[in-house]
Amino acid sequence: FTWGMKLRLAPLAEGGVILSGDFHPGAVAIAKRMRGVYLSAGKAWRVQGTAELVRSNLILELGLAEDQFEILDTLQELLADGSVSPVREVTSISLGGYSPEPTKSEEEVSDSGIYLASVPSIKNTELTNAEIDKALESFSLMDHQPGGIRHLLQRTSALLADDMGLGKTRQAVIAAGTRAQGKPVLVIVLNSLIINWQREILMVFPQAQIALQTFDAQASWIIVNYERLGDFVKHASSFAVMVIDEAHRLKEPTAAWTRHGFDIAAQVQNRYLLTGTPVLNREAELHTLLRLSGHPIGQLPLNEFCERFAG
Repeated sequence: FTWGMKLRLAPLAEGGVILSGDFHPGAVAIAKRMRGVYLSAGKAWRVQGTAELVRSNLILELGLAEDQFEILDTLQELLADGSVSPVREVTSISLGGYSPEPTKSEEEVSDSGIYLASVPSIKNTELTNAEIDKALESFSLMDHQPGGIRHLLQRTSALLADDMGLGKTRQAVIAAGTRAQGKPVLVIVLNSLIINWQREILMVFPQAQIALQTFDAQASWIIVNYERLGDFVKHASSFAVMVIDEAHRLKEPTAAWTRHGFDIAAQVQNRYLLTGTPVLNREAELHTLLRLSGHPIGQLPLNEFCERFAG
């Protein structure tokens, strides 16, 4: 069945396109016939030909409609680590859907490319220590918390890695609310913590309008769990701040919620990552978080990052 099927075509500057989206055996057959290479980690195909040609072949053979396709209007380039980045400007690439079970021939032509949207680099904000201290006068805080809030507010993106029980949630709520200045804030959390975050936001900002698990243009805060992130990619440009709780959940670059998280982060200028365990097993896990934050070290290819920083 092809009803409801969605596909995305991302033109490459060096020629060809990246085909991604919902899995269908007919689409796989067409990609193979066009000498496509299956990129297992990114769950996508690199196909020879123009986006228009690939779309035309899929429409003719599968009976798809034009509105089932999205063609990115910005040329993409493949980076050394297998990621894809816009040539001219930041845009997002979502690589959802399911990958086919690889056959032996597919494994022989597969690549290990990991396609994640390019995220804006960290920049210093205009806020001074004096301005932040004045903004914090109305809040009740523990001694260490002003420093954490200052750490978040003086950068467009930052990681807060305080240990459990030290109040990362309150620090992030105050920083996000201050930075957003009335514009919407997206909070990404574990499903079991949605109510906790709602309660904390209302304790800090009693008049806040909060939407849970759905986009509401009237809400100043929207709380969503990781599994629902794909529904919010199309609304990403609406958010002034993105808060990611338990950010270590995004350590696996091939997970759907990681790709969706990058798609959203590419369009949100202010990004706050919270986790008490940024590294669970090995140093390489930190690479994805650095990349998501826009830190310069995160721009290193993964193999170079591991050579320089992993034991």
